[in-house]
Amino acid sequence: MKLSQYIYSVVHREGHGHLKPYYHDLRPYLKRRYKRRVKKGLRKSRRIFKPRGPSLENRPIVVGERKRVGDWETNTVESVGHKRGLNTLVDRKSGLVIISRLKDRTSQATTEAIAKRLRN
Repeated sequence: MKLSQYIYSVVHREGHGHLKPYYHDLRPYLKRRYKRRVKKGLRKSRRIFKPRGPSLENRPIVVGERKRVGDWETNTVESVGHKRGLNTLVDRKSGLVIISRLKDRTSQATTEAIAKRLRN
């Protein structure tokens, strides 16, 4: 048995990490420290977020000042259950908001919705 397994078994033996009187607290030496165990099916997966496209920090200064009409910001809102959602277009100067429903969650559907709304 590894030392870390022994420490975990001692810590969790008396019910969720409560220690016996006069025993040294070994939890600071563990990898998870004071965290309780989580059942295998309930663990959250950790995804690494990699933004696509250009950064907002690299946009022109004129757009950041909000002095001209026609600089649009777009955002996609997902619905419950990761089904189709909404696309919002916001004019940065006037605050005009255009909301359109998407057919599905693809980039092609988003592009079509934006092009259709800006044509009208």
